[in-house]
Amino acid sequence: MHSLSPYVEDTVNPVINYTESAVNSIEIMKVASKVLRTNINKTTAERALFARYLVHLVGDIHQPLHSVALFNESFPKGDVGGNFLKVVLKNGSTSNFHSYWDAGGYLLQNDSWVMVRPLKMQNLTALKEVASQLVNQYGKEESFLIAQNTTYPYVATTNKLNDEYIHLTYETSKKRITLAGFRLANYIKDIYKSIAKTAPTESDNMTPH
Repeated sequence: MHSLSPYVEDTVNPVINYTESAVNSIEIMKVASKVLRTNINKTTAERALFARYLVHLVGDIHQPLHSVALFNESFPKGDVGGNFLKVVLKNGSTSNFHSYWDAGGYLLQNDSWVMVRPLKMQNLTALKEVASQLVNQYGKEESFLIAQNTTYPYVATTNKLNDEYIHLTYETSKKRITLAGFRLANYIKDIYKSIAKTAPTESDNMTPH
């Protein structure tokens, strides 16, 4: 479902199958947006399904390994976003590299930091500032660039993760989640704003006597 851009190391010639389905997260999000903009007053299985798709995919595309595949001598056909790469954790156990990043270095589950809802204006302003900084940091292809500059360089030398890299994973993941949530909120607001503008008013529905 995700479209993985090739990240090539070792001057290897990547073996890429360009005949695979071109369907990707962005295209599905466009369909979801179209579905959610229609039949606004009805509860349908289709609208429920695509609402779930939208929430899931907006989050997913912010995980760096959902946007890249590493090609090198070890993975001439690509590592499928880290799914073929095994890393050794601090406790000696092994993990799929993709799953490790999905879990924010396995530190997010124990994170007790939260923002009280509804957000106070001070917190909302701070969140907007952080999101703006994160967008400006990378711009286009941000998940790919983060994977290239942050996610992969350490494991190019060793698959044994140290405290510094685990902390880097955790901090990077928190920023990505923050930005994903901020963008999801705006995406949903835009959908329903457009609906409000096009929805018929009570006077439109009145017929002359």
